[in-house]
Amino acid sequence: MSNWFLEYANVGITLVIESIEAKALVLPALAGLNLTPCERPQGIAITVNGHHQKWQLIDPESDINQTLTKDGDLLYHLTDRIVYHVANKTEGCHCLHAAAVATNQGAAAIIPAESGAGKSSFTAWLVAHGFHYITDELVLINDATKLVGIARPIQIKTRGLLAIKPLLRENETIIFGDFANAVTVSALGGQFATQNQSLGAIVFPNYSKGAEFLFKQITSADAGMRLMSNHVNARNLEGHGFKGIMETVRNNPCYSLEYGGFDTLPPDFAETFANTVNGRC
Repeated sequence: MSNWFLEYANVGITLVIESIEAKALVLPALAGLNLTPCERPQGIAITVNGHHQKWQLIDPESDINQTLTKDGDLLYHLTDRIVYHVANKTEGCHCLHAAAVATNQGAAAIIPAESGAGKSSFTAWLVAHGFHYITDELVLINDATKLVGIARPIQIKTRGLLAIKPLLRENETIIFGDFANAVTVSALGGQFATQNQSLGAIVFPNYSKGAEFLFKQITSADAGMRLMSNHVNARNLEGHGFKGIMETVRNNPCYSLEYGGFDTLPPDFAETFANTVNGRC
């Protein structure tokens, strides 16, 4: 048995890993979380045990005891537990249901979206085109617009696998599951960003089959309402965090992105996107 500690916004979580097989799967897949070994569990303890085709995931604080048969499902539900506890207990900053990437210059883009809007697939495309990965699920941002993210493997639903297949490096594998499939940053030829990035832009993506490409700036009022709909810890903040969110959208350019597939993105869109985040457009 080994204990591995992580902390976000003063929310401490320990992964208690009880089998060799679980350690071999979980630690490499969650390399972006900067897990550190500890002698005994601290904060919230989540236990992982078992072996391939029979994993056990226990989260006593949420009264969860799951048996999972696929590696990808273990990673999906394990990282979901981490995301849940951080969002549930964080009080000092805004938690957003959003992806985030950073440019080579160190400016970050937040990519908020509802489930099914293509957030994770678009994030995979950006990472494969030179952006540094921060998260595909939960962004923590303070009023100084410094952000960190929970850098789990990018979670791609079954319908998105075909779209990202051309992005994968040769001999790289996906960790398959029924709920989602875990794609590592290395499989996309990418790398993790450093934490505490400065916000450069907010982009709201929406994939719709057959849609034409449209990338346009939107008003602060529109962006504020959209961002509040992706705010997951508003109940923990004064005024439900509305003042801080509106200051964020007023001080940063906000865009909407409509697209019908990666083939509808212009050939130079990765460069355009980077320039937008870096503030040169």
